[in-house]
Amino acid sequence: MIQRSSRRKKTVRYKVKLKATAAASQVVSAFGLFVGIFLITIFFILFQWKNVKIHNYLEEIDKLHQEVLVLNAETGRLESIRNELIRQVPRLAEERFKMKVPEEAPRKITVSARKLAKYGREK
Repeated sequence: MIQRSSRRKKTVRYKVKLKATAAASQVVSAFGLFVGIFLITIFFILFQWKNVKIHNYLEEIDKLHQEVLVLNAETGRLESIRNELIRQVPRLAEERFKMKVPEEAPRKITVSARKLAKYGREK
């Protein structure tokens, strides 16, 4: 009888070990499945976050492009006003103030340091 009970104990221990191993394997599998789903979710969120950031940057680029177009139009308008004034000022100066416009552009005038210092002291 002693042999039977020891044999029986060994069989029971073997079956308990098998069931414990199977349970541990199931826990590890469930944990692995959870980690896998968690990682997939994280990667999906990061991918979507990247797409949202790209969309925001594209919107900002469009706004800046529109601003550049507005500024270019304003620059063109101001240049046309400037060109119109460049044409009108000499004519008005002659008509109203009897001023003559020189044919050539003004040149540089060099002044010695002594004369410049003397002029500075007089003033």
